[in-house]
Amino acid sequence: MAGRALLDLETLPAYLFSRGLLAPADAVHRKVEVHDRTRRNRNFRVVVPGAAGLLVKQAGDEDEARGRRTLAAESAALRAFAEHPLLAPARRDVPRWRADDEADAVLVTELVHPATTLTKLHLAGGRPRFPPETAAAAGRLLARVHRAGAEAARAGAFPSLPRGPPGALTLSLPEEVEGAAMAQLADALRGRPFFNAPRAPLLEAWRAQPGLVHHDVRWDNLLVAPGADPEGGPVLRLIDWEMAGVGDPAWDVACYLGEHVRFWLLSAMTLRARDLADARGKAGIPFGWPEAGRAFWSAYGEPSLFPRVAALVPFHLLLQAFELTQQQPRIPGVALAALDLADRWHEDPARAMAEWFGVAP
Repeated sequence: MAGRALLDLETLPAYLFSRGLLAPADAVHRKVEVHDRTRRNRNFRVVVPGAAGLLVKQAGDEDEARGRRTLAAESAALRAFAEHPLLAPARRDVPRWRADDEADAVLVTELVHPATTLTKLHLAGGRPRFPPETAAAAGRLLARVHRAGAEAARAGAFPSLPRGPPGALTLSLPEEVEGAAMAQLADALRGRPFFNAPRAPLLEAWRAQPGLVHHDVRWDNLLVAPGADPEGGPVLRLIDWEMAGVGDPAWDVACYLGEHVRFWLLSAMTLRARDLADARGKAGIPFGWPEAGRAFWSAYGEPSLFPRVAALVPFHLLLQAFELTQQQPRIPGVALAALDLADRWHEDPARAMAEWFGVAP
């Protein structure tokens, strides 16, 4: 949109002053720090010592229309958490909405600071660990978000959020694919049992479960903050709601559990694994984490979701294969390993869920 004000390190303070989001006295006396974390969108972290900071997002220049769309979704979700009474039980689990600006495509939320990502916590300085108490805290968080979100969705709290299923569930292969690596991925998908199986039951379940879905529950989007939650576990916050929508919350659960597999695949990728068998030999961490998986599943507390979650994990593995292949000159072996795992999951989902996560129907 022509004429919008683009924010940068010089113009951001005045923008926040003019909207009452930052006091000039704080900027002077508290030694406010502003950090540019721009990626696809313009992102700025405003750290206010001794007080709550701000995260400022603005739709980027490269694809402004997409940026506007995703920031609008995030704003709608976080504003509902801040204002809708049915979402009060999960309000502490997400960043606090502060303001949005449709004209300039800006969203302002409270900054979760200090904090680290769940990915970094699991990396543990090069000695990976998966504490059950952290997994349980993640399960409780998602349970609160999904239960409150389902009630709020039924009450019409998210009229503007998209209803469509994840792209991995509707993906079809075109005759021609751009890029050598993506063409190899497409070839690797042709004939795959999981990819060619009927998806109608999953799509029907998506339409039948009108709950709030984050859509991107990767460990990088779970922040670990100081302190302890009421149950004695770590304090977690679920951030980056740009893909928020309405549908089947089982997708979020599949995404969280699938992150264990991503972590394992990335461990094998650093050693140039060629396929699943090679990955099993080279990965520097175990094949499956039943203790952490059981802790998460028990804390989430919805055993009826098991069939849908188990059926959705292969499509999260497809998403991982796609992400692992992007920007590569040829398809990496770990992407093929992800597809092999997806086929194995499709063939015997109960066995795969038990092997990786220690959970049963």
